[in-house]
Amino acid sequence: MDLKKLLDKYHLNPQKEDAFFEEPVQGREINVLVPGTEVSNEYGSFYMVENKYPLTYLYGGVRLGDLFDIDEASFDCLCGNMGLDVQKMIFLDTETTGLSSGTGTVAFLTGIGFIKDECFILRQYFMRDYHEEAPLLDALRPVLENAQSVVTYNGKSFDIPLLSTRFTANRFRPKMSLEHLDLLHISRLFWKGTYENCRLGTIEKEVLGEIRTDDIPGEQIPLEYFRYLDTRDASVMKKVLEHNLRDILTLSALLVHFSKMVQNRSDTEKTNELHGLSKLYEKREDYRNVLECLERRIRLNPDDCDIDVLRRISVIYKRSGSYDKAVPLWRYYSDIEGGATMGVKVYATVELAKYLEHKKRDYQSALAIVNQLNGYAASNRFFGRTYLPELEKRKSRLQRLVK
Repeated sequence: MDLKKLLDKYHLNPQKEDAFFEEPVQGREINVLVPGTEVSNEYGSFYMVENKYPLTYLYGGVRLGDLFDIDEASFDCLCGNMGLDVQKMIFLDTETTGLSSGTGTVAFLTGIGFIKDECFILRQYFMRDYHEEAPLLDALRPVLENAQSVVTYNGKSFDIPLLSTRFTANRFRPKMSLEHLDLLHISRLFWKGTYENCRLGTIEKEVLGEIRTDDIPGEQIPLEYFRYLDTRDASVMKKVLEHNLRDILTLSALLVHFSKMVQNRSDTEKTNELHGLSKLYEKREDYRNVLECLERRIRLNPDDCDIDVLRRISVIYKRSGSYDKAVPLWRYYSDIEGGATMGVKVYATVELAKYLEHKKRDYQSALAIVNQLNGYAASNRFFGRTYLPELEKRKSRLQRLVK
């Protein structure tokens, strides 16, 4: 896209510049459109907006008070720390002047959500100009220092490193020791490949059932902030603050949603949830629960088993010596037909052949199933190119053992 088209897209055509700036901004200042408070400290002042929600408030199909129902087992699964306290937790999201976390990027809006006095408080720190960054960060600093944990969406890669950079640039040294729950990484375990992408807006719509109307696209926000700095017209900034507010509410609802998936894993009928949970438990090296999730996933839909699931469950069975469970599984998938499951068929057959060879010393039976699979792969030109070399090697090895 050339420069003229880019300018036209955002209504910044230089030829129309004079007309754009002639519009009066009276009545469209930030304090008029978004009621809030000017906060002052030794470094200056900034603008703060605060909203309070009762714990009965519903968003994304859950009550904000459901945060108190998250148990130790859920926290242990989601982040490996069962000792978290939701009353010492903050939900954080920033809006910035750029889409990278480099030194030139500034967080002009930082939203914080937390529980206090039987309310969910959503506080937004807004920088009306660059000179307000230092007072904003000074006010934000004790909130981060006193929190036990922080919940973000891509915050490990973006929000937290960016804020750390801005603190350093302003010569602040906050003493932060935060347990970090980045829900983007968890979302990818569950829904990567299921939906178009794993952006927060997509997950909010597809998983939580919340549909935003008149929302501003995230990639447009930096440009709109620069426009605000030039004009002081906060019309679009009102939308930006609403966007940020809803992001934080989504974080809280999504955390509850994940905890309910952990708590209800024995009853769920959704294989993608079981697959995601098994990945989470695997990160925690909790193989008992990995096995529980994978076994239930296979029972619910054995024909939907992919090679990753079969490999992971097979490794656990072999490590624990549970061949009474592994062998029937391998036989089932060794006998399966259809090109789409060829990888699963090959993996199961090879594992079965290894078992017959190394555990049972039954070389003849191992050779028989490898020969059968060899013929099947050879008849399929596409899969044959992928699997025949490995199968031929195993066939030669077994032929020598039979002799």
